[in-house]
Order: sequence, then structure tokens, then C-alpha cells
Amino acid sequence: MKKMRFVMAISLYAMIFSLAVQAQTKPTHQLTPSGHEIVSPAAGTLQGLEAPYWSGEFLVQKAFYTHGPDDVSASLWDAKGQQVATPHIWFAGSSEMHFSAVIVSSANALLASGYAKKSDGTTAMFIAESDFAGHIGRVIQVNPLIVEHICVVPDGTVWAFGDDRNTKGYLLRHYDLSKGFLEGYLPVSDFVSVTSDPSAKWPAQSRGGRQPVYLTCTANTVGIYSGTTQEWIELNTTTRAISRYAIRPTQPYADAAPDGLAQVPSGRVYASLWRHRKLTQDERELGIYELQKDSSSGAASWVHLPSVDDSEPIGLLGNNGEALVHYQKGHVGLFSSQPKNVQ
Repeated sequence: MKKMRFVMAISLYAMIFSLAVQAQTKPTHQLTPSGHEIVSPAAGTLQGLEAPYWSGEFLVQKAFYTHGPDDVSASLWDAKGQQVATPHIWFAGSSEMHFSAVIVSSANALLASGYAKKSDGTTAMFIAESDFAGHIGRVIQVNPLIVEHICVVPDGTVWAFGDDRNTKGYLLRHYDLSKGFLEGYLPVSDFVSVTSDPSAKWPAQSRGGRQPVYLTCTANTVGIYSGTTQEWIELNTTTRAISRYAIRPTQPYADAAPDGLAQVPSGRVYASLWRHRKLTQDERELGIYELQKDSSSGAASWVHLPSVDDSEPIGLLGNNGEALVHYQKGHVGLFSSQPKNVQ
């Protein structure tokens, strides 16, 4: 009898836990598409530049390397599909420049990170501001941090996530372009300690489609998606408290990973997921998901966002305010969708 009661208690606990997980992973929002292309198919297709992404109110393609002042560092298109800028960012005395990130930081300003190889053989890691023409404003040198990702908060300061050649320093760093380094968080040991993957020694580097890395900024938070440790890490910029969420595999697609991610001003996190197996393109593209976080357990799950119509949003490129900018199955242009509460 005692054994039967024990088994019944375990079964009841399992059922309650299953219901709790199901309740937690129900979609709380649905996508309301704009219904029309916001950027023409020709935008974001310049050869020699990297895949496009959305930054501020613009579609951006950046160069990976440039070899002279006449080389284009990035190309920007507005929401009408008009090319509005092709900045040429170049430091005098350089022999080569590498751009890890180029983002729109304000209405007519860019922020770029990377490194410049000088003619004397030395290398300078940098974060620099520029106008849309490529005229450089303030610049800070950030050696030994190899900056991979940058974002800007409303006070104009910059957060950078990168890798430290000395493997001892903080990898998430806060900068003022007039004052330099302000503060740092997340040493490499914070990543190595949670996984046996050797690539955790360089957690800011995206490695193929299976281990992408993203950095986001809102008014109150700095967020990091780490594909290496399968985590969402969030820094509260008011209290400086850090929260870490282990992301559960997305069922039934355990091999799924983000190929685009955005955090909107309200703090919600979205991603488009795709699979890495040898499938057709339609089978690999899974759609857009919301990250649901459970602060009590420290776990998080991707939950699929249904669309209010029969459209199939895929390929998230970023956000414009609360709206998500993405591709759509069966179309070549870009669309915008507004996540709204499920009624």
C-alpha cells in the first residue's frame, strides 16, 4: 500500500510538473504582420559585403575587411528600399581594417568596432563613431579586447562583448567614447565553468550556425545569447545584477538554433530558429520564437509565435522599436510584424 501511494504521489508530481511546463511554454504573443514589403528585394544584396541585418531604422550590410580608404565599409538602406549611405571608414596609416560590427547609433551616426592593422605591423582594436559618410568622430582603443559585438544604451555609452587575448579580463565591457573604459563583467571563467566545450575560452565568437552569439541593449538591460553555453545572460543596468538562464532544447527540434535575434524596448526577446540537418530550406526554417524565462528555476524556453494570418515569418533581421523585421516564406523582400498579446 505504501509503495502504491508513493508511485501515485510520483505520478501526480510528474503530471503537475508537466502541466506547469506546458502552461509556461504557451505563447503569450502572436505576430501581426504588416502585410506588405517594407524593403525592396534589391536592398541588402551587394556582393562583397556580409549578410544584411536591421539596425535602428536601416537595413545594413557591412564589410568584413577593407584594404584602402576607397573601400566601402558598409551600405545602408531605408525602409523604402533606397540606398542612403555607403560610408568609407578608414584610419590613416592603416594597411587593412577588419569590421566586427557596424551599427546605427543615432539618426545620422554609426558605431563601428574591429581592428586596424598598421603599416608598422601592429594591430589596434577599436570602437569608433562615424557619420553616414564615414567621417570619423571619437575613437577609443580597447586592446587587448577583441570586440565582436557592440550596442548603445540611451545615455550614449557603449557596451561591448569580445574575447580577451590574455584570457583573464572581463569580456563584457562598458565604455564612454570620451572617457574610455568604465566597468567590466563576465570573465572567461564564467563561461568555461558551465561547459566542457573548448570553444568556451572564446565565447564571443560565433561558430557557424550552431553556436551563434548576439548582444542586445535596451534602456534597462544588456543581453547576451551564448550559443556555446546555450544561455541567455542579462545584466540589469540599474542594479548591475546578472541573471543567467539555461535554454532548454526546442522540442521537437533539439538541433534548432537562432539565425537572428532581437530584444525589443519592452525587454522581450525573439529569435528566428532554424535546423542544421540536411533538409530542404522549408524544413530547416522553423519561424519566429519568443524566449520565455523562468527566474525561479533559471531556465528558459523558445516558444513559437503564431501569426494572425497564414503568412510564415522567418529569418529575423532585427527590430524597429517593438516591431520585428524579418523575411517571409514565399517572398524575397522584408516584412515587419508587431507581437501582440494573445487574446
